[in-house]
Amino acid sequence: MQDKKGGSALLRNMKIGTRLVVGFAIIIAIFAGATMFSWSSFSQIEKDTRELAEVRFREIDLTSEIQRTLQEAAAAYTQYVLSGERKLFELGNDVLAETEKLVAEAMSMAMDREGLEELRQGSMEASGAIGLLKNGVRKITGAIAEMETSRVEMEEALSVLEENISAYVEGERKEVQKQVELGLAASAIMNRIDKMEKARGILWESGRINADFYSAQALNEKERVGKSLE
Repeated sequence: MQDKKGGSALLRNMKIGTRLVVGFAIIIAIFAGATMFSWSSFSQIEKDTRELAEVRFREIDLTSEIQRTLQEAAAAYTQYVLSGERKLFELGNDVLAETEKLVAEAMSMAMDREGLEELRQGSMEASGAIGLLKNGVRKITGAIAEMETSRVEMEEALSVLEENISAYVEGERKEVQKQVELGLAASAIMNRIDKMEKARGILWESGRINADFYSAQALNEKERVGKSLE
């Protein structure tokens, strides 16, 4: 009788032990599952956080790069307007093309992910700024081309005018030189004529004196002859 009771107690103890083991196993499994779920969740959260951080950092980089390239393009175009050097115009075009690529990347990021409204808005504003800058550059380029054409035409007109004035001045100089030469010749001729007239006057005066002398001599000789005849 006692053996039967002892066997029943042992059986009951075994059942309780089994239940405890199974219970512990279930609890361990639950904790393990919870831990795995938590680990997976935290890993996903970490991954999402890392991706979000990378996106935000890239957003910041894009915003800075867009601002920098826009300023560089505007500066290059401004220097081109002031100096007229073609290489500055080409530099502005290259930098502006780089800006357009950055804006396209920013727009793509804003469309692929939610929560990037600021980036999308900034990209749209940058696109508008690029459009305004391009339009301004087209106007400036057209104005510079017109100025260059006007400058060339003005230089040609001034060159023709300078040639005409130079020819006129040279002609006047030669004419004045001729007049001076003619004036000097005329002065020399007048001096010669004056000398000739003076010489003629001297000759005439000499002739008159000689004539008077001969007349006086003839008169004296006549008187002397008359007296001798008396």
